[in-house]
Amino acid sequence: MCSRFWIKGAGAGSVTSALRLSLGLARVGVTVCLVCPPGSEVERLGRTGGLDVEPLPLRARARLANAEAVGRLLARRPVAGNLAVYESVLHGPLARPPDAG
Repeated sequence: MCSRFWIKGAGAGSVTSALRLSLGLARVGVTVCLVCPPGSEVERLGRTGGLDVEPLPLRARARLANAEAVGRLLARRPVAGNLAVYESVLHGPLARPPDAG
């Protein structure tokens, strides 16, 4: 079970910060699952650093499909912490079809 879950892109300063934080947390014994674009530099660096890496392709302008992909990942990979992300993906407004209110 992951105790921290990062969902980030590739190349930006925030990605570098999240990666460095994840590596630091892993060094002190926190279980970290790094979620990132497949084939990205951050995936390579995370694996090189010994992190549990879960590549997840997300598409531009596809929020519902992306939310569903994240929901499937969270269902497959239990997360302790960041439950607000889990709740918003599975039960928030993106979890319902547009006509469902």
